Amino acid sequence: MALFQQHFWGYEITYPDDWVHATHGEVEAFAMHTQALNVEYKGAHMGYLLVRGEFNPYQKPIEPLWGQHLTKIAVMHAAKKVGSAPFQVGNAKGFEAELLLPRRDDRRMWVGLLSAGGIILHLMVTHRKAEKEEFQPVVSRMVASLRFAPQVEGVTLSPGGMPLPKGYQRADPKSVYPQADASSEWEAYTGEAASGALQIFYLREAPVYGWEALAFYPYPNTDPQIQHGQLVLHKDGRGAVIHILPSGQIAIQYMEVG
Repeated sequence: MALFQQHFWGYEITYPDDWVHATHGEVEAFAMHTQALNVEYKGAHMGYLLVRGEFNPYQKPIEPLWGQHLTKIAVMHAAKKVGSAPFQVGNAKGFEAELLLPRRDDRRMWVGLLSAGGIILHLMVTHRKAEKEEFQPVVSRMVASLRFAPQVEGVTLSPGGMPLPKGYQRADPKSVYPQADASSEWEAYTGEAASGALQIFYLREAPVYGWEALAFYPYPNTDPQIQHGQLVLHKDGRGAVIHILPSGQIAIQYMEVG
């Protein structure tokens, strides 16, 4: 079995060695072959599993979120809701349901919503009705394998000792965060992750590398004055503030603490 680890959201999932995985924006997709990941493909073994992470900074109850999500998916696919049931994988809890697609659509569809801390995972499985016996047991084991890792691979450290997400490149602090001033030491990095995914990344990874979290101001925030995510940290007499911008860029401010 192969192991996939989502670098930002921190979840892991195992899948068969002969299956394929692809990233489409914020969605991770798993299928029996590459063609099945093309939405236009209608041939054999067209089934797939999709997983998408979402930031839930205030840890809102999942029940109303599930109702909204299920209704949205049903409307998108002109499907009927066939009831829902409690759903738990590891320490993540939520709900699952099968949707009854229109008769002309020769597919089965299952959706799930899981909540763990400040993370919500959206899951969707679809496959041909005639391929249920071949596809469903495999994908059920994949879903059951889902876990959150205490830390992820591929993390490097900045010159200031702050963990950096994979794929992020150093940039001029002023170009990323115009408020950066000469009274502090600054680092800045650019990449393509969503702001919520970066906030989850730093909440998990900064403590792994010895940084103690003193305060966290999530974005989006109920306070309109907070325009981006901020994580205030301390390590060995040194302070740091990570500014996580809605664009997915990062500015890190260091200061000595007396």
